[in-house]
Amino acid sequence: MGTLHKLTVAVAWVLWCTLPALATPEENGDFTMDLWASPGGSVYVVAFTRLFTPPALMETVLMRYLPNGQRVETHHLPGGGHSYTLSGMLVPARNGRGFFILSKEGSDAWIACYLSPAQCLWTYTYKAPGEVDFRYEAGIDASGNLYVLVRSFYLPTPWACLLKLGANGKLFFTRQIDATVKHLLVTTTGHSYVLCTDRLIHIAPDGKVRWQRSITALAEETSCLLLPGNRIALLDWHYDSAKARLRLLAPDGKLLSQRSVQVPLYHDEHGLLYSYEIHESRKGNRLTVFGYDLAGRRVWQASAPVRFSIEPNWLSDDEDNVLITKDQWGHVYFITSPPDLTVLKWDARGRLIYHRQIPLRREAYETLPLDKVVVDTQGNLYVGSTAWRRNSADLDSVLVKISAQGKMEWMRAYNSGLRRVRR
Repeated sequence: MGTLHKLTVAVAWVLWCTLPALATPEENGDFTMDLWASPGGSVYVVAFTRLFTPPALMETVLMRYLPNGQRVETHHLPGGGHSYTLSGMLVPARNGRGFFILSKEGSDAWIACYLSPAQCLWTYTYKAPGEVDFRYEAGIDASGNLYVLVRSFYLPTPWACLLKLGANGKLFFTRQIDATVKHLLVTTTGHSYVLCTDRLIHIAPDGKVRWQRSITALAEETSCLLLPGNRIALLDWHYDSAKARLRLLAPDGKLLSQRSVQVPLYHDEHGLLYSYEIHESRKGNRLTVFGYDLAGRRVWQASAPVRFSIEPNWLSDDEDNVLITKDQWGHVYFITSPPDLTVLKWDARGRLIYHRQIPLRREAYETLPLDKVVVDTQGNLYVGSTAWRRNSADLDSVLVKISAQGKMEWMRAYNSGLRRVRR
């Protein structure tokens, strides 16, 4: 019986590995979840179920949580059942009364506009010339038009396509780009800047290419942001490097300046970049979070003694398991999970407001790789994660709400068994 059992397991494993359209997690993007805190107080989450199971069992879901943590709606989306996928991307509409979902249906891009998980206004499917990747880029102009950058999945023949959709789902244009694309920036007036590995492309609101500028020697990691006056800040850095190259470009793409700065984890709409350092000593560790301008000058700084050291996020190419964000009042948040969920909040002057640590083992989790953080209009902090449940081979999509004063209001989890963790 032992030999027969081993043979059965081996055959099952072979069948599992030969399912159609199978792709390993590393081959098809990162695992993630996305979330949005609406002005009305509800929180919308796009997440996966049944991770690390055969692709035919994969699902992607859209959920709505009330301010008290009650999940009142669950809606299944395209995106599962054919390969390991990202969960999708949630883009708030310009009017704040709805949102867009970017997902995947078969090998095509699937885009939808929702008022709530149960109220879908329209859907649009882009029939791609090949398999599309889940790593979308998107932006919205002042008129509420949606711009979506769809990438190819297979790298031997890289391509991308920029789509412009109206708030009513009408397609205005598609612009195919035969290159490996890194980022998309969209201005309020509908001008698009597409960063490729070898050039920067400016596309007008009518879909016509205005100009292209050669970009030389981009490192593996890149980030870019749109500045007032349609200037562009382009950052690139190598893996495991603490320094990034910052290139400031004029609206016509010409190079204005270049300098070395700290690798940023977050930037605000004013062009301030934020990063952190941990100084270790025998007396203990000290965390310093700082913001610096485009000249590399530190213009904001705060610090606090901490007991942890930073661990990598094994679901995101071993990047540090750290998130930094800033709210509308100028408060700066530092979130990490080494392994307990730890949140520090400072005011605009760098004064510590709270330092909270949430033991995850008490909440039935082994580790909490961080995915997304948002702050609502009341100052509540929401942290989204994909987490290992203790004594389980599967991952949960976890959402944590922390009040403006630093109290953990609730933790909710969604997984293939529809189980929820309540605290």
